Amino acid sequence: MYLFQPVNDVLAAYNEQHGIIDVPIKADLLKPIFENLGYVETIYFEELHIEFNHIIARITTHACSTGVYRESGTYARIQLSSGQSPFWKRFALTKEMYQCILDREHGNRITSTVELLRLGDHFTNDLLDAIADESEDERFPPFDTDQLAVLMALETLFPIELRRHYFDQYDADNSIVAQLAIRFQIPIQVVEMGMNNASYTSAVLRGRADHFVI
Repeated sequence: MYLFQPVNDVLAAYNEQHGIIDVPIKADLLKPIFENLGYVETIYFEELHIEFNHIIARITTHACSTGVYRESGTYARIQLSSGQSPFWKRFALTKEMYQCILDREHGNRITSTVELLRLGDHFTNDLLDAIADESEDERFPPFDTDQLAVLMALETLFPIELRRHYFDQYDADNSIVAQLAIRFQIPIQVVEMGMNNASYTSAVLRGRADHFVI
């Protein structure tokens, strides 16, 4: 299975229901798609005051009994820090929802600005090769799911189908970074990650070209 198949599936479902041209892509509309595609049946969002300033979100997943007369179920609780910007919260929320597809064990995860501000560290040669490879042998290097979820959140909220149309304008005028951040409602650092790294862009274009939803 292609490494970014979850992105293809999420974007295809969102485009069919709402259309990805109508940006920003809305996290609350993504939620039922992740509940359908992932291993948890229900995802809950809540906003809390979190003591540590660098923490954006944390997720806990559980297996539980949903009621006396119901079968046991699974759910994820994603807690967002009220002190973070709306754009970082949107990005972290989408990243955590991808954990509901990528992870297969219940547990806890924390997403911090320290982690997300080091986005460029994710661009290893092995990862870029796997993104560009559409082979069916499933012999991908064992990437950390946090690493993949960050990139999948980027490709969902700032999909290559849409951002490729800005490359020429971006090269001529770097001031467009702030405009794109506002238009897509994502952090400036995420815009820069999606626009600045030619190797990553090339890998995504090669890997996803046959799966563009528009």
